[in-house]
Amino acid sequence: MHLSGIDLVLWLAGFFVNLALLVVLLIKRRFASFPIFVVWIALSVVRTVTLFIVYRMGRAPYFYTYWSFGFADLILQLVVFYEAAVHIFRPGPSWTSDVRRAFLWIIAIALVVGIALTWLGAPAADDIESRIVIRGNFLSSVLVSELFIAMIGMSVKLGLPWRTHVARIVQGLGVYSLIGIVSSCLQTYFGFIRGGEAYRTITHARIGAYVICVGFWIVTLYMEAPEPKSLPEEMHRQLVLVQQRASFVLGRLGGSGQA
Repeated sequence: MHLSGIDLVLWLAGFFVNLALLVVLLIKRRFASFPIFVVWIALSVVRTVTLFIVYRMGRAPYFYTYWSFGFADLILQLVVFYEAAVHIFRPGPSWTSDVRRAFLWIIAIALVVGIALTWLGAPAADDIESRIVIRGNFLSSVLVSELFIAMIGMSVKLGLPWRTHVARIVQGLGVYSLIGIVSSCLQTYFGFIRGGEAYRTITHARIGAYVICVGFWIVTLYMEAPEPKSLPEEMHRQLVLVQQRASFVLGRLGGSGQA
């Protein structure tokens, strides 16, 4: 197995930007607010180093190592979604029943749609391992995209502030997830035909987009979030109002899911 020059450059770029982001998160003490996000970035650093080492051991070890990390990565991204939702939609000490129920519906619908789209896709690949890689990447991209884009839409509708740290995390993941679903669709269409040249080119573009998103996080999470201009009592009332509006919007969404 051989790595081209651009493969090495992008691999190193991914490693260094993830490492830089991890350093920023630790130095600025963001772990207290976003522990799952910090763990996810730390896993990305470990995964990059591990896959680089395992890559030279052959296709089979790389395949199983890749999917072990891939499964853990997907689970952590879903928990990051929950962590962000807590910051945005649960200003009080606990979830309201209608908000929790609506979020469960959102996750269930996203999972059903993601599995359906993945099943309908027909990857252009000759072997089972290649088809698993393409379908797995597609399912992961679709599921995460649905969740984070839905969160962005609800946040905009509720009029939530977009300069907070949690908003920056959601923005980066939302944009990258959208790029991921487009690239996964293209990879499903082209597959590994003609030696997989198109597949590798799309993968390079996707990694480049990820590096840009991580660069965005490095800058925005290094900066301090703007201080609230309202008095604590006023801010509390605003948070309660946001929760009430979130309950109404998500309750309607949950109701439509039941219908």
